[in-house]
Amino acid sequence: PLVRGSRREVVPFAVLLLAFPRPPEAMASEAPSGVDPVMWKALLKWSLQQQNDGTHQTEFKAMSAENKAWLEEVMRDGVVDLVARAGEIIDMFRGALASKTSAEGGEQEEGAEDLVALAEELEDIVDQIDFAKSLVQIGGVGPLLQVVQCKAMDAPVRAGVLSVLKTVVQNNPFAQVQRC
Repeated sequence: PLVRGSRREVVPFAVLLLAFPRPPEAMASEAPSGVDPVMWKALLKWSLQQQNDGTHQTEFKAMSAENKAWLEEVMRDGVVDLVARAGEIIDMFRGALASKTSAEGGEQEEGAEDLVALAEELEDIVDQIDFAKSLVQIGGVGPLLQVVQCKAMDAPVRAGVLSVLKTVVQNNPFAQVQRC
């Protein structure tokens, strides 16, 4: 359920369709990009079941501007751009790599546990093949290979990054043929 103010409101699937129209042939047949089609159909089925309890006719009306603005805000704030997040994680690895290889060494750096956690988060992201391809396209493989090759980087961090790279190239010909 989506929450607004102090009360809980369930926004029916049909209302979402009114707020964000799609061509009729695409509504039930295909899920939006990045959404599991099985889950999309299950959501549609559940939502349709919630529309009418059989005791009265269901009336649909256009959303008010206030409700539409609220829904757009919830959808915008509730959706994480995973490609951007992957880029942020790569930048953190670049920073850690620069810190480990710099002669100064006095800069505050990410701890090994933090970097391992970032590697696990990145692996969760690239577990979906579309995001694995995106990581290659944004140039994320090169910095990860540098982390693995850096002897000054802690072994658990290097192992975590190797696991990310393994996930990126697994069953992914696009990633396998790219030059870093």
